Amino acid sequence: MNTTPIKPTLQAMEVGRQTYFPRNRRKSVRTTASDLKTDEGKVFKTWIEGDNIYVERKE
Repeated sequence: MNTTPIKPTLQAMEVGRQTYFPRNRRKSVRTTASDLKTDEGKVFKTWIEGDNIYVERKE
């Protein structure tokens, strides 16, 4: 099981980088990505493939 912390992982991502989390963490991942956009101006794209939710830093 992936227990990677969501917020520090997304905060450290550089533009163009991708990472993934288990699909069952999708609400937390999307909420955190949205909060980081509001608070820090970082933009992420999320999508689901199979059992994972993928995140890509766009800006």
